[in-house]
Amino acid sequence: MTQRHSRKSDPDDLLKYRFAWAAQGAKSDWATEETPSSERVRGGAIFRVSAPLMDFSWEGVGCGLREDICIVRPPADFPWNDRAITYFLSEEEQENAKAADHWIAIQQTSHDIVSASAKINAFLICLWMIRPTLTHVSMRFEQTPDGLNVSRVLERFQWIKDQLYSDLANEHIDSAGKVLPKLLTVYETRSCLRNALVLTFRGCISKDWQSAFICFAAAVEGLLIHAKNSGLTQQLANAYEKLVCRYGNESQDAYNRFVRLYNVRSQVVHGRAYVRERSTVNLTDLTEFSNVLRQLWRIVLENDEVRERLEQDDEGRARFFAML
Repeated sequence: MTQRHSRKSDPDDLLKYRFAWAAQGAKSDWATEETPSSERVRGGAIFRVSAPLMDFSWEGVGCGLREDICIVRPPADFPWNDRAITYFLSEEEQENAKAADHWIAIQQTSHDIVSASAKINAFLICLWMIRPTLTHVSMRFEQTPDGLNVSRVLERFQWIKDQLYSDLANEHIDSAGKVLPKLLTVYETRSCLRNALVLTFRGCISKDWQSAFICFAAAVEGLLIHAKNSGLTQQLANAYEKLVCRYGNESQDAYNRFVRLYNVRSQVVHGRAYVRERSTVNLTDLTEFSNVLRQLWRIVLENDEVRERLEQDDEGRARFFAML
């Protein structure tokens, strides 16, 4: 959910605002001040979207994540005095945005299948998979031929304290850059894995541990389910054990661990969560189950064969798990 405000800008103002391509000084359309009219016709209107990365602790300067997505230092010539910003954002919000050391920058066209906001969320999910931190996005800027649009992002990632890391290293950003294109392909494909991805995102932004747990459990089911006429818990636990023992670093106790955590889901779904009065235990179980889902997603995104097999129907998936 977002709140938006926009205004029409003077054409001269638009020419003053551009992104600097930060990936080792490489040149691209990110560094151009205006788009040729022929390019607008072929790919639709091109506009630039950027968002300050709050609590993004990384010592790097910038990097390319995909041909249309990069991490950059804050643009030195960003139009902070634009009326769309001064009218819509509070002084505190403006100061927080100015204090961000890195921004995510996106080159978007009106014909893109995936929206800029979905691309930003995809990047945040990748960071969550690889190394959970406090990184979040609270506002988004879109520079279009008609002017600057400002959006306040209301759906924020909710983090579990005991799961957080304080910073990100180059290896984590590199890993995010490797899985991000594949995650966006899952989203674009609109198949069964996309449903699991949407549920994962809903779990990440849920403020209550019960709703987060249910969303994560539904996402796990979307990744592992492969039969209609067998016990669900055993089916999922078997599939999980086979995947993580083959492609991950889990021990043989993976089956029992999954069953224990999935039973928490059953307690919540069947109205027995009221007996779970210890919040620390609930958050510990939520952390463990989110780690289960994080590992599954990394296996899916880092192994092309696994991803292709899990995009199949139940029969195809069943054959795959039988071979493991």
